Amino acid sequence: MDFQLIPTLPEQRDEIRAFLQSVFRIQDEPFIEPRVLDWKYYDPHPEAQGSRSFVVRDENGAIASHLAYWPLWLTGPAGARVSAVHLIDWAASTNSRGAGGFIYRELGARFDVMIVVGGSPQAQKVLPKLGLVESGRMDLYARVVRPFSQWAARRSPWAWKSIALCGRNLLWSTAGAADIPESWSATAVSSFPATQVESLNSERTTAAFTCTGRTAAWLDYAARCPAVTASKFVIENNGALIGYFLITRAGPQARIADLFVKGGPAEWTAAYALATRMAAADPLVCEIVAGASMDFIARALSANGYRVRAAKRIYYKDPEGYLPRVAPLALQFTDSDAFFLYTPRDPFLT
Repeated sequence: MDFQLIPTLPEQRDEIRAFLQSVFRIQDEPFIEPRVLDWKYYDPHPEAQGSRSFVVRDENGAIASHLAYWPLWLTGPAGARVSAVHLIDWAASTNSRGAGGFIYRELGARFDVMIVVGGSPQAQKVLPKLGLVESGRMDLYARVVRPFSQWAARRSPWAWKSIALCGRNLLWSTAGAADIPESWSATAVSSFPATQVESLNSERTTAAFTCTGRTAAWLDYAARCPAVTASKFVIENNGALIGYFLITRAGPQARIADLFVKGGPAEWTAAYALATRMAAADPLVCEIVAGASMDFIARALSANGYRVRAAKRIYYKDPEGYLPRVAPLALQFTDSDAFFLYTPRDPFLT
C-alpha cells in the first residue's frame, strides 16, 4: 500500500502511548508517561512549529509506525544555519512491512542533517540500511557520590553482588576532582539569560569542534521535561558570565545534561568540576553521569573522578555534506533523549 506521513494531534496521545507499549512490550516507563509525551510531542517548542510526532496508518486506520523528532541545529560553512534532528520513539508494527523504514526516511528528509545517538540493537542494525553512517561514539562517564545511599536504593541490597558493588563504589567515591578557580562561581537561575547565552552560542563552533546550537529558550524547554528534576546554573568569573550548565536528576542519578564554557581544556575541566559540585549537593543524588564524544571532554571528566561505564554509537545522515566541512561534533546529553530517559528498576551505571 502507499504510506502517508501524518502528524499526530494531542487528543491521539493515548492511542500513541498504547502503540508504543505494545511494540516495546512495556507498561509504565517514564518516557511514555502521558505528561512526558505531551511535552515531547505537543508543548510549544522554540525551534519547531506544530506537532513533533508522526504516524503511518495501515489500510484499517490503525497505527503502523510512529516516529517523533528532537529539534537541533548547527552552524555550517560560512556561518550558515543547518537544520538537524535527533529522531526518537521509533516504533513499527510487524504487521505492516515497510512502514518503519518509510516513516524514518520521510521524516528525516525534512531536515539537513540527522543525528542518532544510541538506539536499540534492532535500530542499530537498520540505521545503515536507511543511509545513516556510524561516526564515533559518546562514552558515558559516571562518578559515585553517595555509595551507601546507592546501595540502599538497589532492588536487592543484601544480595552478594550489591554488597560487592557497594565496596567497590565506596572506593570509587574517594576519587578527587579538579581545581576550580577562586574567581569562579555557579549561580542557580530560574531561566537562562537570553542575551548572554546568545553571545556564547557564537563561540560554540571552533577550529577544534562543532557544537549544536543553543538558545536560552531551547535550554529552558529542555529543563521543563516532566520526567526529571532540572537545575539551571550560570558560570561566572568575577561576576562576568562565561558559561552555563543544566543538571537533570532522574531518581537517584544526576546528569550533567548540558554544559558550555568559554575557553580551552583547562576551563572545560574546571567547569565540569563546578557542575559536579553542584550536582553532588543534592542529597538525593547517589551517582552523577555525563557524556563525552570528544577527547577534551573525556579528559575533563576523568580529571574529575569519572569512569567510563558504557558507550553509545553515533550515526548521522548528511546528504548535502555539511558535516565533513565543519569540525567534529561535540555532543551533549540534550542533543538526544539521553538527559531524561530513565529505568527506575535499574537506575545506575556503577
